[in-house]
Amino acid sequence: MTYIRSKPESRGDAAGLAASAVTMATRREIAREHRQIRAVVAEIEATADLEVLLPRLGELRELLEVHFAREEAPDGLHQVVDGTAPRLATSVQALFAEHREMLALLAGISQRARACLEGPVADVRRSAAELCRRLHEHEAAETDLLAGAVYEDIGGGD
Repeated sequence: MTYIRSKPESRGDAAGLAASAVTMATRREIAREHRQIRAVVAEIEATADLEVLLPRLGELRELLEVHFAREEAPDGLHQVVDGTAPRLATSVQALFAEHREMLALLAGISQRARACLEGPVADVRRSAAELCRRLHEHEAAETDLLAGAVYEDIGGGD
C-alpha cells in the first residue's frame, strides 16, 4: 500500500485551509481503508480453504474498488501530490495503472477459485460422497451377513 506522508498545502488563505482540511480528511479515510485492506489480506494469507478464500477475495475486491476510486478521485492522491509534491505525478499515474492490474488479477484469481469449487473440488466431493455411501452399504451388508450367521446358523441346528 502507498502512504502519503507529505504536509498539506500551507497557503494562508481560506481556500488553502479548506483544501488542507479536505486533504487531511482524505488522508485519514485512505489510511482507514488501508487498515481494512490489510486485515482482509491477512485473512487471505492465512487460509488455504477455497470456500473461505473466495468470499474474502470478493470482500477484498469491494474494498479495493472503493479505495482505488477514492485515491483516484480529484481530492485523492492527485490533490495530495499536486499540492505538495508535483514531481511525483508520474508515480501517481503508475500507481493508478497498478490499481487496474491488481483488480484484473483479483478477478482472475476469483474466477479460477470458482472454477475449482465448481469443477475439480465438486468432483472430489461427489466422489468422496459416493465412497461414503458405498462404505455405509458395505457395513450394512457385513452386519446383515454376521447377523444371519449368528442368528440363522445358531438356530438352524435345532
